[in-house]
Amino acid sequence: MYIPVEDELPKLVNVLINRIPSLLEIRLFGSYFDGNWNKDRSDIDIFSLTAEEYYSFRRDNRTGNSCGFYYIEESLQRKNLRDIVKNDISAFIYRDRFHIHIVSREDLPILKRTNEGRGFIGVNMKKGRLLYKKTSCFDKLIQYFSEIS
Repeated sequence: MYIPVEDELPKLVNVLINRIPSLLEIRLFGSYFDGNWNKDRSDIDIFSLTAEEYYSFRRDNRTGNSCGFYYIEESLQRKNLRDIVKNDISAFIYRDRFHIHIVSREDLPILKRTNEGRGFIGVNMKKGRLLYKKTSCFDKLIQYFSEIS
């Protein structure tokens, strides 16, 4: 039985809201967003912006050299967070297809200048479909007063 990706997105958003500290925003981008998604082989790119620099992709990276190849492993805190999210979505149909990009506010300007062959990834992330945006108390007050006036 085919289950649409759209049916699992709200559940994924809920997991990310509950697991990623200081989450500011979640967006859907990449091939699923732009209509080039192949249901048999494409991933589903999810951008998650956090205010917590502890989860920056540049913080506490581990590097090494294996068989003449230089590699960078993400920090233990990012790996642990990713494992927690993967565990929470283990029952999802698309669990192996969701590619969750954890990005801090300081990472974003770097990613906006990073071209991975399909355009600037940070720009593509921000152009994606908004799934969640944290609102501040100030935003809520403005909304309230605009509704009563």
